[in-house]
Amino acid sequence: YSASLRHGVTELPFKLNYVGNFSAINCGLTNLSTTPETCRICWIGGNPLTSLEGGPELVKQQFSVGSCNLTSLEHGPSMPPSGFYGCEHNQLTDLRGCPQELSVLRAHGNPLTSLEGLPHACQDISLTWTPDLPLLRLVLVHGLRKLHFDLERASPSEVLDSIMERHIGQGKPALSACALRTICAA
Repeated sequence: YSASLRHGVTELPFKLNYVGNFSAINCGLTNLSTTPETCRICWIGGNPLTSLEGGPELVKQQFSVGSCNLTSLEHGPSMPPSGFYGCEHNQLTDLRGCPQELSVLRAHGNPLTSLEGLPHACQDISLTWTPDLPLLRLVLVHGLRKLHFDLERASPSEVLDSIMERHIGQGKPALSACALRTICAA
């Protein structure tokens, strides 16, 4: 079964146990209390959500909450290791609450200052690059094959200048950190 909410319909009149595809994109949804408990696919992006509390407990393939102004992924659904998790363009400063094994994580467009909560296993990750992001943490992600950094509004030269300014004059210990940040940003 599939269920879709249209613009202006902010919640279902009752909670469903299972829906194959659940879509509530840009409809004005303000909480997840009436979303299905289990979904195969759940797309609820573009809504003014403040929390994932009350949302699906299990999403079997794809979960997307992009552009919802979320500040936390706590209370999000569990997912199988083959899952796609999209939380791009929110206000996340870390990834606490994110499933720990995924196939794809889309988290670009967030002002991340920490990679706490980053999955320990993921094949494909996209993030927005910032000078303070602890990039070495990405080395520990098991199975990572593809990594994409979105530079947002910074030009490549601004990014490289920022890296150099942060590490210049700090001697040999800063050399490897500078080199790694430069390679990842290029």
